[in-house]
Amino acid sequence: MLNTSRGAGTPDTVLLQRHIAGECSDAECAQLEQWLAADPEHARQLESLRAVIKATARVGSSRFDTRAARRRVAKRIQDAEESGQLPETVRQIVAVERTRPAHVQWLTPTIGAWAAGLLVAIGAIWTVYTGASHRRPVFLANEAVEYSTTVGQRVHVTLRDGTQFILAPASRVRLAADYGRARRDIYLDGEAYFAVSHDGARPFTVHAGNAMAEDLGTRFGVRSYHGDAGVQVVVAEGKVALQSVTARQRAASVLTSGTLGLVDNAGDTHVTYEVSTARYLEWTTGHLTFKNTELREVLPELARWYGLNVELDDSTLARLPLTASFADVPTSDIVAALAASLDVRYERHGQTVRLFPRRVSRSS
Repeated sequence: MLNTSRGAGTPDTVLLQRHIAGECSDAECAQLEQWLAADPEHARQLESLRAVIKATARVGSSRFDTRAARRRVAKRIQDAEESGQLPETVRQIVAVERTRPAHVQWLTPTIGAWAAGLLVAIGAIWTVYTGASHRRPVFLANEAVEYSTTVGQRVHVTLRDGTQFILAPASRVRLAADYGRARRDIYLDGEAYFAVSHDGARPFTVHAGNAMAEDLGTRFGVRSYHGDAGVQVVVAEGKVALQSVTARQRAASVLTSGTLGLVDNAGDTHVTYEVSTARYLEWTTGHLTFKNTELREVLPELARWYGLNVELDDSTLARLPLTASFADVPTSDIVAALAASLDVRYERHGQTVRLFPRRVSRSS
């Protein structure tokens, strides 16, 4: 949770709300900059709040009953206060809100989007102390948190347990509602790279397609897009236990560093050793690389990364092999390089590109 105590130089919740809404005055922005510069943790806290707002943006729709959500949150807060288990950070946020007139608490138009996020954040995350020297986050509410990306977008997320992941374009990650309690389950649709903070008492498991990959202390990538041949897992460091959901009676395959695992759509697991992990993980740095890859496999990637809709005038073009690497180049250069590499003609109208075979000259 965000540290909103009113110590010297520390911004209150209203200032943070105004900053996220883009409504800070020059003086307020200066105060916030001082706070951010004082401790690197402050920037992480602010980004965590941004993530909550983004992940819960959907609750601002007319279908979300904010009054009912507020009643549920208030009940949880009251129960925690009465039992003496309300975390100090949450208590500070609640105390600030209780000082406002009733008609503006969590309801002002300026902070409407933030308020919905705050409801979920307070209700979803308590920090409980498990000993004098350490603490761990526990999620008590039944609201799941979701992160997603659009075409061409990558997102770097740090979870409260220290686990980090990079989400590839056109992908989605959902944390289980009870994430952090006894287990750490997440659900992936698309592609992501994980650097897991290992905790033997609370296993970290990625559920994707018909497979699940459990961390054994590692860094690994998981890919599961619709239309892929299966769920692909590549291990950059450590170990991952990969298992087919549709063949649970079989023992999991333990993948080590430099190993590629694939659970195909039939539920069978295939393991390839001593692979170049950089080839599979270059996307994390914004590089899109193909090596003798058939064009039919390239087209979905171009759609995800560049928003290009590539049409083929001749179905035989789908089998053409492409070897190319793209990184932070204009879409026009992508199209020109694609045509040159494949020796084809093209016509472009906006984001739609149509490829044609080269005309064959005929001798008279």
